Amino acid sequence: MGRKAALITEAIAHLMVDLACFFLFAGHLTATAKTTVLIGAGYLIFLILSYGLRPYFGLFLDEYPRAHSQAIGCLLVGVTCLLPQRWAWIALFPAAVGSALFHTGALGESVAFARGYFSRNAIVLSTGVFGAALGTILAQRTTPAPWMIAVVLFFSAFLCFFFAEARKYPRRIRSFRHSITRSLPDWAILVLTAFPALAATLAAALLPADWAKGLWTLIPAAVCMV
Repeated sequence: MGRKAALITEAIAHLMVDLACFFLFAGHLTATAKTTVLIGAGYLIFLILSYGLRPYFGLFLDEYPRAHSQAIGCLLVGVTCLLPQRWAWIALFPAAVGSALFHTGALGESVAFARGYFSRNAIVLSTGVFGAALGTILAQRTTPAPWMIAVVLFFSAFLCFFFAEARKYPRRIRSFRHSITRSLPDWAILVLTAFPALAATLAAALLPADWAKGLWTLIPAAVCMV
């Protein structure tokens, strides 16, 4: 029952975190940023923070695996849903930190619970795609209100706190981690893991192409997000 409850909890929480983030993008940010260039810039800021922080959070969670990062991540993203629409640019930052915390913790927990099976990780990861699509659609409607999404996220945080924390990591996972990283200094690991995400988002922002106009400018950010 423990692993099944964790799977359901992580799947729901992942769906809601990505739903809230894309609700913020497609609703609040689009309404606040009057040009597609500013909208694209908002996406890129979020991506750089969300992906760039994950190696650092991962290093922290390696040492403190019971830090409840998934629950804290859900809470942070939920708070952004309660902020006024005019604060969309400010909301990007707690949303990015919350997303980074949740995804880093969720991936580690999912691997620990999966015990070598790929299907479990695929289920947890796939729900984020549905959340992103649903958040984009809901942002174009008058309902649900943002506070409703926040309530579901707070409930997801509650579930994560009690059901989505692996109480004991398999020894082979810890051994595998140390066998790779023991020969490299911490700074080298962080640079190697952070550079691809940062390079991809910066390249998307600087890409000089005639087709990169209007809504097409959002495609590189969307690909990086997925």
